[in-house]
Amino acid sequence: MDGAVLAWNGTSNSLEHFVSGFIALSGSDSWDIEDVEPLIAYLETLQAPKTIEQLDPEAVGRGRAIFFDSCIGCHQGFRGSSIESFSFEDIGTDDQMKYIMDPELDGQVINGLDAEVSHGIKAPRLSGVWSKTRLLHNGSVDSLEELFCLEAERNDDTPIFGNQGHEYGCELSVDDREDIISFLKSI
Repeated sequence: MDGAVLAWNGTSNSLEHFVSGFIALSGSDSWDIEDVEPLIAYLETLQAPKTIEQLDPEAVGRGRAIFFDSCIGCHQGFRGSSIESFSFEDIGTDDQMKYIMDPELDGQVINGLDAEVSHGIKAPRLSGVWSKTRLLHNGSVDSLEELFCLEAERNDDTPIFGNQGHEYGCELSVDDREDIISFLKSI
């Protein structure tokens, strides 16, 4: 998983580095990376769930074409993740999460963690995204239909937990948005 771009901000480049962040955050001196090797081995066996829904192959194909035309610029990494981090402004969402690892925004990571500071977010892997009930970096969107503006209007601007942002695709026709969702359910 080298180059995995893990964590919500994409600053962990391996599973070991990602898990070591939890060890550092625990504040315990009694844990080290060898203690969590079984967890890492288990995580490496996990795979995204396969959809059990019968999907229209033509809708999936149309959605794939739309995705590669409209979305691949940001979702060009492993299984649809990004290969870079994006600013909160670019995504159009609340920027309060940029303070989590660096509360003073001075480049000094809390608790002496071995982490980069990006002050941004990354696009997560999209394989199995259809099964998630919490989308966006803060879990404020409940479904792909809501993400693509096919359900209730997204206008909650509650700091940190608001559901605004990532309105990419919402300007497409309803049929195109449904096709992209079909494609995303197929991966």
